[in-house]
Amino acid sequence: MKDKVSVVMATYNGQDYLEESIDSILKQTYPYFEFIIVNDGSRDQTPGILNNIKDPRVRVYHLAENYGVSYARNFAFAKAQYDWVFLQDDDDISLPHRIEEQLNYLNAHPELISVFSRFRIVKAATPPGENSSFGSWSLTSPCLTLNRIKKERYCCYWLCYGSAAILRPAFMKAGGYDLRYRIGEDYDLFLRLLELGEIAMVPEVLYQYRYHRYSTTKKNPAETRAALITVSANHIRRIYEKNNISPVFAVFAAREDLEKFTGITCPETGLQVRLGLEHTNDEETDNEKVNQASSLFTQKKINGVILLGHFKHMQSIIRKFKYQGMTLNKDLFLLKKFR
Repeated sequence: MKDKVSVVMATYNGQDYLEESIDSILKQTYPYFEFIIVNDGSRDQTPGILNNIKDPRVRVYHLAENYGVSYARNFAFAKAQYDWVFLQDDDDISLPHRIEEQLNYLNAHPELISVFSRFRIVKAATPPGENSSFGSWSLTSPCLTLNRIKKERYCCYWLCYGSAAILRPAFMKAGGYDLRYRIGEDYDLFLRLLELGEIAMVPEVLYQYRYHRYSTTKKNPAETRAALITVSANHIRRIYEKNNISPVFAVFAAREDLEKFTGITCPETGLQVRLGLEHTNDEETDNEKVNQASSLFTQKKINGVILLGHFKHMQSIIRKFKYQGMTLNKDLFLLKKFR
């Protein structure tokens, strides 16, 4: 007998793409699943769409009001009966062999507690009469190795959380989704799961992420970036607090990012910054700043250094701090930029 799995979806006012998203699960080549859909207090046609589903594998729960995606997903996980839980966002598409291929990968790698897949970003069609600055396009993600996922955990651009399968006991041990976060809740969970076990990516494209006018990243790109940086900063703070340390940092970033980090992120997270260093892209000037921060670290006047930027563009700076004795993701951290 084939192992059964759970699929969970939370939806709020998802009528535009909901049926297509649900159908992509119901038409999977691996049919042995339960599909738990939580309507998070929708006020559009979502309840009617869900009530018309006849497939016996589907269980629908209607919440009386909109509690937020973290609450709705936790609710769905609590109803799940099987060890492996596959996520599905209400506006995205799982390719027909997604569950089968991810299960094959998990069976071949029993040490994993979660697995993603490569994905394709597809821009939704612009509604008639509405102007859009974006033409029709799609973009396929690279394949991330386990080492790269770990190394770039605080600035990982190429993980699509809707493509994830999560071991339910690991999810429960991690504490589920944090209700404080309405943006970045999936990224926060990923960081906590990464502390518990191994996470990998199937090298095949199995998921389509739909980029449309209602997408969080489309509606509020600046707010989304700031929220992800806040999540990262909270995790970094907790690393030190586990050892009863109230950390103090030097921050190395472009001027705008430096101002936003000290003015927005620090008050929200309680991080303390002793020294702000502007990244100038002038090698001699930046070397002096690296030496300045490293000296404070050696003297134990700071506990670490936070960099803001793209991993590829910050490689030389990272190497310089490593040469001074710092370790990435232990006392040297690279976060996303604000823009």
